[in-house]
Amino acid sequence: MKNVVRNQQGFTLAEVLVALTIFAIGLLAVAGMQVTAIQTNSKANTLTAATAFAEGVLEEVLTRSIDDPTFAGDSTDNAWTLVASPPYVATFDVDRNYNGVLNVARVTVTVTGGGRTITLVGFKRTV
Repeated sequence: MKNVVRNQQGFTLAEVLVALTIFAIGLLAVAGMQVTAIQTNSKANTLTAATAFAEGVLEEVLTRSIDDPTFAGDSTDNAWTLVASPPYVATFDVDRNYNGVLNVARVTVTVTGGGRTITLVGFKRTV
């Protein structure tokens, strides 16, 4: 008679190959997500730097005195550059009587750099 072994232990080569294939597909998906996360993190860093620069310029302009040439429309110094990688250029525009409202100036700051454009708006009483 034949001896039939009923207590088999271990895996067959086919089972191991199927398990390794599934594991490799999972690793490729995780690697793809990692690349996307790195790219998104870089874009977020650029956006954060441009926004921080725009906020700084806006605060600088808004803290100036009402007698400053900026609010009289005589200023020619309305473009600043932040030397970084990539460089950012900020320009601001002052609308002394915004929308016909007296004694209110609207300050618009636009920052370009890194393939992004950020625009911030602030208001200042001019009385």
